[in-house]
Amino acid sequence: AALLHKAIGDQLTCVFVDNGLLRLHEGDQVMDMFANNMGVKVIRVDAEEQFLSGLKGVDDPEKKRKIIG
Repeated sequence: AALLHKAIGDQLTCVFVDNGLLRLHEGDQVMDMFANNMGVKVIRVDAEEQFLSGLKGVDDPEKKRKIIG
């Protein structure tokens, strides 16, 4: 994102997909780093419900990795 922003400037819009699996406040830190520190326009998508509902009832770690992507 940083390299693209240097190359094309304000034409860049990034999308941050918050999957609900990050550490506490890590999503806020990502948004702050890109938006405030680097000046990159970022859209935050809250996809926690979609990710966690897809993992509901799945016990096998390998299956979980495949679901998450």
